[in-house]
Amino acid sequence: MNFFINASMPKQKSGIEHAELARFRLFNAHHVESRIVIRDWDPQLHVHAKEAGIADRQLIGMFDYFQEALDAPPKKIVTSELDFGVMNTHVQHEETRDLVFTARGQLVARVNLNDDRTVQSVELFDGFNNLFRVDHYDSRGFVSLSQWYTPDNKIGTETWQTPAGKTVLETFNKDDAVGKRQKSGWRLIDRDGTVRQFDTIERLTKHFFDLLNEAFWSETTPNIFVLDRSHLGD
Repeated sequence: MNFFINASMPKQKSGIEHAELARFRLFNAHHVESRIVIRDWDPQLHVHAKEAGIADRQLIGMFDYFQEALDAPPKKIVTSELDFGVMNTHVQHEETRDLVFTARGQLVARVNLNDDRTVQSVELFDGFNNLFRVDHYDSRGFVSLSQWYTPDNKIGTETWQTPAGKTVLETFNKDDAVGKRQKSGWRLIDRDGTVRQFDTIERLTKHFFDLLNEAFWSETTPNIFVLDRSHLGD
């Protein structure tokens, strides 16, 4: 298999992405198998990939891979379908978001909306009006990333889930000696329940490449990894 590896596939593409896509189309025209591989998490990845002419079967996102979401069926989620665990809530509709309140007027959640008023993210508040979690939705309609906030309003733990809601990947954010927020490690839970620890996302990425190499291994046709962003090979 030929893997064309990039950090992202943004809506506004650079010359690197345009060159990568030209190569991808050339391989397709000559019926040579290839895959676009994306390292960074992006809830809009499948939207941007489709716009670029990349079919889901030819797209492998690292986070999708670990989240068992490579071919998740799309669905539209709206505010009325969300469960906030609170009885008798009411919704105040605004242009780009919905505000959810208790019967007594306490803020439960801010629901940020896409242009079609499907759910983009949900900010959740505790009984003391403190933000404690933000759920980010994949464009296909499931919670992909949850960010848990510390009492001083900083992102502490981040968790990625499968479309079924099972946590499979975690990272931890802490302040270093000079007060700069840093990721202190990654934890991956394999499908068989094995827990793996990685110091950096680069180590996690190497593990991902190893898994791809194993999954597509062929004695007759060796796998080829083309790094379109050099830092992904560090």
